[in-house]
Amino acid sequence: MQAAGYVVLDGEKILVLVRQKKFCRALKRRYSGADGGHFTDEELYLNMKENEHIKQKLLAGEVINI
Repeated sequence: MQAAGYVVLDGEKILVLVRQKKFCRALKRRYSGADGGHFTDEELYLNMKENEHIKQKLLAGEVINI
C-alpha cells in the first residue's frame, strides 16, 4: 500500500510518499501534487531532537524507513 501525504517539519509542510512495509514505513519526499493525508505519528518521530539526522536525509530526497 502507498499513500500520498505530508508532514510538518520546523513549520514547513513537506510532501511525502509513504509505502507500508512489513515492520516499518518508507517515506520519500515529493515535490508536487495534492496535500493528501497528514501523517502525525511520523511527524512527531521526525521532530524529535535525537532523530535530526533522519529528518535531514528526508529533506535531502533520500528514502527513509521509520
